[in-house]
Amino acid sequence: MATETSRGLAIVTGASRGIGRALAIGLAEAGYGLALVARDEGALNGVRAEIQDVDPGIAASCHSLDVTDAAAVRKLVSSLASEHDAIDVLINSAGQFRPGSIEAEVEDLETVVDTNLKGAFLMLKAVVPVMKAQKRGHIINLSSIAGKWGYAGYGVYAASKFALQGLSESLYKEMLEHGVKVTAICPNWVATEMAVAAGGTLPPEDMNQLDDLVGTVSWLLSLSKAACPREVVIDCMGHPYDRNTQ
Repeated sequence: MATETSRGLAIVTGASRGIGRALAIGLAEAGYGLALVARDEGALNGVRAEIQDVDPGIAASCHSLDVTDAAAVRKLVSSLASEHDAIDVLINSAGQFRPGSIEAEVEDLETVVDTNLKGAFLMLKAVVPVMKAQKRGHIINLSSIAGKWGYAGYGVYAASKFALQGLSESLYKEMLEHGVKVTAICPNWVATEMAVAAGGTLPPEDMNQLDDLVGTVSWLLSLSKAACPREVVIDCMGHPYDRNTQ
């Protein structure tokens, strides 16, 4: 068995940049050991170095793989489950954005759905049996405000996030009897490179900050066993998504 940190093991997908990177570092600061998952091995190694700067005693392993590769995901989770006392947290943060709705290419739809939905599904399919057997754990799916309300010009992305919302809510209800929590986080614009690529209309200082997401996850993980938020919607003060007129 691997030596556990005081808080246990957290798997974070999309950990090489943006929200996933911020959450991984935040979890390290909270004392969790990390399994960092993304395709970019070099960027993952950089995040691990940042975690070691936070606390050299924190165990952080890098796993360069595509979350849409079912065999690779199964192998990784099986290995982590055998090496550690438990898998305490799974954060599905890997995500892709492509603009457009009906005018988008089919390839764009496939790319976004593969990462945002299939990738999360495969991680869940591998991790859920482990958490059910240990009768505890917390699954956090990084959805989007676009998984709550449609938005002109973002139909492909919204479709993937609406689907993730449905999967997350169904799993929330299924896991209650097993002592496993499932929460979807639905932020509006977050000040990341992806927001810029998506054509974010707010200045970065008016968007949700990465620390807001880190704080949200910290709050979720601090709650008692009795408390299980199904979803957390984080809007922007100056740009509530459901008031958008596009």
